[in-house]
Amino acid sequence: MGKVFPAEFTDRPRESANFGSLGLPSGHSSFDATIVAWIALEWLWAGTVGWLFAVVVLALMSPVPWARVYVQDHTTMQVLVGGLSGALTGVCLFVIRVTYFHETS
Repeated sequence: MGKVFPAEFTDRPRESANFGSLGLPSGHSSFDATIVAWIALEWLWAGTVGWLFAVVVLALMSPVPWARVYVQDHTTMQVLVGGLSGALTGVCLFVIRVTYFHETS
């Protein structure tokens, strides 16, 4: 895989418990960004969650990407790619929810 993508994308910064697995993308950052994007859209666009819930979710999820880089399980680029793919997933899930599972009164 390293021949297709630069090492910054695929190699982990250090040996980790993830023997033989590649570092791209960061699954933790991807999941984190999915939840944050979806909750942010539910709060800002649809108004289906309260501001306090959205702020608490954001506060709890924000340190995850930083921590992945800090403990050297991922490079900054791997966390950014994971975050971008997660944010896109969150937007897609929100659109699906609004389109097919909208509330009827």
